[in-house]
Amino acid sequence: MKKLLLVDNRPSSAWADILKNALNGLAEVNQVHGKEIARKLQEAHFDLALINAAAVPNVVKTIRQVRRSGPEVPVVVLTASPEAETAREVIRAGAANYLPLSVDEKEIRNSLSELLEQPIENDRGEYGKPHHPAG
Repeated sequence: MKKLLLVDNRPSSAWADILKNALNGLAEVNQVHGKEIARKLQEAHFDLALINAAAVPNVVKTIRQVRRSGPEVPVVVLTASPEAETAREVIRAGAANYLPLSVDEKEIRNSLSELLEQPIENDRGEYGKPHHPAG
């Protein structure tokens, strides 16, 4: 089973539930607070990291930290206010994708399916299709 690291400071993140539904059992979701990311990355290997930009003081530095500890680990940034310049900054820092927090479950499944290199079936028997975000 794949391991996904979710960096989000809310104690009971709705995002953790959304991800579990979107991933449909393909990956184990491990949620940590922004300040715990370094420790968690030392403890275990993750196949994918999702970072809520609001959960860390500097999302670009956090992306670089994740990339240093596991260069092969794709990073996806979640944000409440997607802006073109911020998207360019996080992609330049090494993020594989940049998604608004308002993204629907199908888009999550499509994006993560591609990054995990494995199709993800939803509860209706539909699979996430690889897509390539505009960059």
